[in-house]
Amino acid sequence: MPDTPLLPARLLVVVRDRSTALDLAPQLAGTELALEITSSIAGYVDLIGELVGTYETLHVIAGTITDADAARAAEAAGAEALVSPHVVAEIPAAVEIPTIIGALTPTEVTAAAACGATAVKVFPVSAMGGASYLRSLRGPYPDVPLVPSGGIQPDDVADYFAAGALGVALGSAALTSGGAPAVVVEKLSGVLADV
Repeated sequence: MPDTPLLPARLLVVVRDRSTALDLAPQLAGTELALEITSSIAGYVDLIGELVGTYETLHVIAGTITDADAARAAEAAGAEALVSPHVVAEIPAAVEIPTIIGALTPTEVTAAAACGATAVKVFPVSAMGGASYLRSLRGPYPDVPLVPSGGIQPDDVADYFAAGALGVALGSAALTSGGAPAVVVEKLSGVLADV
């Protein structure tokens, strides 16, 4: 791993509704877990601004960004990084914050890396074999920072880091479906301390 972090946080918690974002924000503030606000949330740019203004120690990332205008709006609202679901070549040049460009196949990983992405989001990784698929990609792409996403559970996070992930994205359900999110956040923080 590089000495200087490429991303504001190495674990991303993806949320797709406002109420979950507001519930998880105080749990994630002050941790090394980022809250990824997807553009499918109505008023997501305003929500990013609200969260950034309320929680000084919360890492807020904008997700499902599919064009340069949306990227610039999220950056202006205070997002620390951007995530796209697929290769959108113009996004990295449109902003000054880290970009995680989505890909799945080796051809797409190559395209995402070539457009200047900070890292490549491998999605949906669980459908392709999970950590073993990520490990397979590391062979031909040892220098491409990879962030697996899609179907990952908290118990699997350490396996993805062992497979060479720069970061890992989890759905918010991974934090909320098993009981108290604070317990899962503490567990994940422990995993990060070991990588």
